[in-house]
Amino acid sequence: MRERRKTPRLAKAYRLRLREVAFPPAAWVEATCRDVSATGLAVECALILAPGAPVEVRLVVPRLNLYHPGFFRALENAAHQELRAVGHVVRAERRGGHTVLGIELTDMGPDDQ
Repeated sequence: MRERRKTPRLAKAYRLRLREVAFPPAAWVEATCRDVSATGLAVECALILAPGAPVEVRLVVPRLNLYHPGFFRALENAAHQELRAVGHVVRAERRGGHTVLGIELTDMGPDDQ
């Protein structure tokens, strides 16, 4: 099968929180990142979402602030270094007791890009 991804994936098991973008706001769900790239990520979680569902993602990346250009970012506590993004589900597969979601990231702050 031919690889269709435009950006390479990095297999990393980062912790993350995600929630469906809804009103009223949905509760955050703890999840695990299976892999990440510049344009998206694969996530294992208990949440079941359909393709097209908008999501908000908070990905905990250790030492993230070392790569951010802002002065105040460098002074933040390492425990609160999160990449924050909005995207949508492009793929959802049930595997046993969890779901694997493919999420395309569509909106990030300039520092997080």
